[in-house]
Amino acid sequence: MEAPITQLMRHCYGGRWAPALRFVAFKKTSQLLISAATDLRTRRKFLREWHQGQQQQQQQQAVGSSQYLQHQQQKGRTTASSGLAEYGGAGAGAGAGGRDSASSSCGGEYR
Repeated sequence: MEAPITQLMRHCYGGRWAPALRFVAFKKTSQLLISAATDLRTRRKFLREWHQGQQQQQQQQAVGSSQYLQHQQQKGRTTASSGLAEYGGAGAGAGAGGRDSASSSCGGEYR
């Protein structure tokens, strides 16, 4: 779409093509440089923000996974301790809901 500008510049320069073409070449070169500089600045800003977002996401995942592990460990402790209490616990006698030593052998009966 540079043809109208080239025609206008040719008219401004008294019908000479060389100055008109130099003007159009300079104009296109400056547009390209300005566009490249703007794109570079925008790309750097985008990448900087993207990397910061990635780092924050990794930190959140690390915190989330450590909290998950702590929760699982606590859950395992409570399950193990409640399981012992449910089955009479370690060393519990017949009075605590477990079997006494006489009936705990194979084939023994509950009292």
